[in-house]
Amino acid sequence: MALDRADPGGPGPRTLRPVQLHRPFWKDRKMTFTRFAIACAAPLALSLTALSTPAMAQTATASAAFERAMLAEMDTETRAAVSGRATGGNTVAAVIGTILINNYEAAGARHPGRALTIIAVDYARGVAVLGYDQETFEVIHFDPKTLRLTP
Repeated sequence: MALDRADPGGPGPRTLRPVQLHRPFWKDRKMTFTRFAIACAAPLALSLTALSTPAMAQTATASAAFERAMLAEMDTETRAAVSGRATGGNTVAAVIGTILINNYEAAGARHPGRALTIIAVDYARGVAVLGYDQETFEVIHFDPKTLRLTP
């Protein structure tokens, strides 16, 4: 409860009187199960939405200009092999990923026979990240001109 001066400028002793503060109408209502469930579910839903936003911002396919730049970095033989396989809905990036996985398996994979996924490729640095499952990743290095693995 706040207090207000009764006579701020007048003579004599100053007396204080209580000021009625207004409370929002929902503060006087009881917390029902429905209100409790909404109060708990709303922050959870917002946090899940915020976590998935960066994942939705990333695209799964490379642009045509980026694919042309990757092809321009390759030597003639590798470019012909990649271009020949990048038909019928296969993208250049997907073909490069498949070639990298095949070269990794041929060089002696750490876990042979397990399904692999290309998680990320830094073509300029010649680095790719392979994933076995949600928790196991492996970084491999490759030559961007030939797509062969390097030690």
